[in-house]
Amino acid sequence: MTNKKQRLVLIPGILCDAWVWQHQMAHLADLAKISVADLSGHNSHTTMAEAILQSVADEQFAVAGHSMGGRVALELIRLAAERISQLALMDTGTHPTADAEYQRRAAQNQKAQEHGMAAIADNWITTMLPAQRADDEALVQGIRNMVLRRDVSDLINQNTAMLNRRDASQQLQHIHCPTLFVCGRQDSYSPLARHEQMAAQVAGASLEVIENCGHMSTVECPESVTQILRCWLNTR
Repeated sequence: MTNKKQRLVLIPGILCDAWVWQHQMAHLADLAKISVADLSGHNSHTTMAEAILQSVADEQFAVAGHSMGGRVALELIRLAAERISQLALMDTGTHPTADAEYQRRAAQNQKAQEHGMAAIADNWITTMLPAQRADDEALVQGIRNMVLRRDVSDLINQNTAMLNRRDASQQLQHIHCPTLFVCGRQDSYSPLARHEQMAAQVAGASLEVIENCGHMSTVECPESVTQILRCWLNTR
């Protein structure tokens, strides 16, 4: 008898949508029923997680969260650990908000309000991608188009959620489902050292490092991410 496909919820990061998961959605559909969380309209990670829990009918489901999506995934664990069968945390963190972050996100909000999302896109992409990806026109334009699909309220809501986030560093030791960490070797936004520290705190967790890859791993190295997630899904 063929095993019933499990539900896999993919959670994008700040300013991101289903586009960042396009390769995974196409090439993991044989293993899982896949849905991408819509985080719009929410200004806290808790309400984002609550909306996901309400939208998923399956009693249990696997979760992969990228960047801010990883923090939302941790909120799912906090709120309903019994429903999460597997957890993948990608290019993310658990650390609390630093003082400089308040200033940076406030300035970003103001710039967007005054000049629109086009004024945000190029600088944001520069911080997300490593230098070796700067000349990848298709990748850069794809990310830029995605940012321009968001509006200023999305940015303000998600920045608010990030600024009011929980310090989740103590939560890791209480995770008991199979857990995978994924990080691009050149991710300067959510660096590898942080993922090594996080993985060490979760019993039985594994860490996969993607070479020649920065923060936007799902679109920088989509085949590698898909293969890693395929192996992870097959561990159940």
